[in-house]
Amino acid sequence: MDIPLVTIDRTWHVGTLDPEGAKARVSLEAFMLSVSCHPRDWQDIAGCSGPTWEVSHPGAVFLDVLAMGPEHRSRIVDWGVERGLARRAEIWRAWLYDVEKETWYCLSFDDEARARTEAEETEDAGFAPGQIPSRSGAPVDRVTGVVLETAGMQALGRWPDPIAGLEGLIILWARDLAAKQAPDLVGTWWEETHDPFALSCPRGGIFPECLSWMKIHPVTDPREDRDMEP
Repeated sequence: MDIPLVTIDRTWHVGTLDPEGAKARVSLEAFMLSVSCHPRDWQDIAGCSGPTWEVSHPGAVFLDVLAMGPEHRSRIVDWGVERGLARRAEIWRAWLYDVEKETWYCLSFDDEARARTEAEETEDAGFAPGQIPSRSGAPVDRVTGVVLETAGMQALGRWPDPIAGLEGLIILWARDLAAKQAPDLVGTWWEETHDPFALSCPRGGIFPECLSWMKIHPVTDPREDRDMEP
């Protein structure tokens, strides 16, 4: 199975490089070193502080997570379930409307009662049929999802939520299997929309064992507006 890859020679990390110092902070990059190409924006979005480091390696290859298709994701879930890292489960999504951003978002739970409690405001608002973007059009809908087992959470180290199972499995799969297929793979990359006002910015994570390949040095004026096209 071909996997989508992207080459990014240079990124930046904001904060400590000490793994022990980072353990107290949960992270969507789990055990990896979080990096971005827009360090000032990322600092504001993530609420991180500390020195800024340039992290570079010519030809550094990342797994392009958002370019992965349904087949990739299905196989990764199979892989994680077979290894006892996660399980398939019913996920209940509570849909809420952000008035300031004028957009819908959902919160996921493995318990229906908690989801319905969270969605009470949406229920009370009396949205017309078709306005709520859930599968059923209701404030709470049910989907099949992936929940991390204890082994999966332990393997990820600093993962924030077992219900975000697929995202966590992608990181573990990339480190365990994708790295064997792509010897230059150093981590994972999420090419999210660069929109700081919507708290969105392209970001990535570098596997700890790959940091010895990288040239890392502190910088005082990272060019936050640099366009780092793959």
